[in-house]
Order: sequence, then C-alpha cells, then structure tokens
Amino acid sequence: MIQDPQPSRDDESSDAADGDDTWQRVRMLTATIEDHELLDPALTAERLLLRLFHEEGVVIERVVPLRSYCKCSRDKIAKVLTTFGADDIRDMRDDAGNITVTCEFCATKYAFDAAEIAALQAP
Repeated sequence: MIQDPQPSRDDESSDAADGDDTWQRVRMLTATIEDHELLDPALTAERLLLRLFHEEGVVIERVVPLRSYCKCSRDKIAKVLTTFGADDIRDMRDDAGNITVTCEFCATKYAFDAAEIAALQAP
C-alpha cells in the first residue's frame, strides 16, 4: 500500500493546534520569570532554561559568549552626514552648532564641531 506523502488537512490542523498549545505553554512558563532574575549576573541562561523547561529535558549543546562588535566608525558617520541637505544639517545642530551622533548598536558617540560639519558640506 502506498501512502500519500502529503499530510491531510486534519493532520495540519492538529499540528497547528499542538503548536499553539506548545507556544501557550512557553508563554506561561516565561511569564514566571521575574525582573530581578533577568538582571542577576549569577543566574546563567542555562540555569534559567533548566528552571523553566526541566520537564522537557533541556539539552544545551554549547555556550557561545556574547561580545560587542560594531562596524561603525567616525568616517562612516561622516559619510552619512554628507548625504543630508543643509536644512537637515541645520536641524541636527545643537545650540553650539555641533552635531553628536550616537550609534544605536554600540552606544559610541561621535561629535562633530561646526568646522568639521562645514568641511563635510563643502563640494
């Protein structure tokens, strides 16, 4: 007897229902995490996963430490500033006529004084 490799509509809806139940369970378990746990440097991600999902048999393959890595640079920010028109540049200036750009990825601040901005706008 040859079986149809395509799941029937009933199988698909049952899989979706199982997926919804699983997702609801994950949401309920993660809702038990308290703010202080997320900020506790002594509580590792592995320990938190084991606390939440111990019944599922958590297996952690390997831990990859996070590291800061950003490709921003003063030159790249300067090039971006050259793409703005004079009106936009005027709106970006602070009271002293300077522009400070903060990289939203690594939080590095790049300050450009009035002379630098003028040089960027020169043709």
